Parts: sequence; C-alpha cells; structure tokens
Amino acid sequence: MAIALKKPDVAAALLATNEQHSKTYLDPTWPPYRAELEQTLNIAREHLDERRFESAWAEGLGMTADEALDYAVAELASLATLRDESL
Repeated sequence: MAIALKKPDVAAALLATNEQHSKTYLDPTWPPYRAELEQTLNIAREHLDERRFESAWAEGLGMTADEALDYAVAELASLATLRDESL
C-alpha cells in the first residue's frame, strides 16, 4: 500500500521489519507472497536513491512489530489528514 501511496521510504522500512522478523522467528514469508514483497522492494529501490533506501531499511530493521504497526498507522493517518486539508 505504501508504494501505491507514493511512499517508497515507508515501504522499504516496513519490508525491512518484515524481513527481520521473518529471520528472527524462522518464519519465512509464504512463497506466493514472497514474489509480491520482492516486487514492492524493487519498486521502492527504483524510487529512492541508495542513501534514502539504506536509511529507510535501517529504520525498519530497528523496529519491533508493534512499532512497525504504529508507524504504518501514523503514515496512513498523516496522508488522510493531508487529503482532508486539500478538500
């Protein structure tokens, strides 16, 4: 969803969190979803320079699952606020 909302940095951070937790809990991403995650990761990389991508990735690696959820909700809320202000 972050890619669709033109937030590749958010996508990169959340994908990093997913990757970290998958490794930590030995819970690999189910194969049908893996291709979608890889595609989203590639899109995020295409839209960010290397420094911004690495920064977002590092941010995501440092998040707990709860922090990632809060981050995603906050990003969506800020987008909704921007949309409402433009109406």
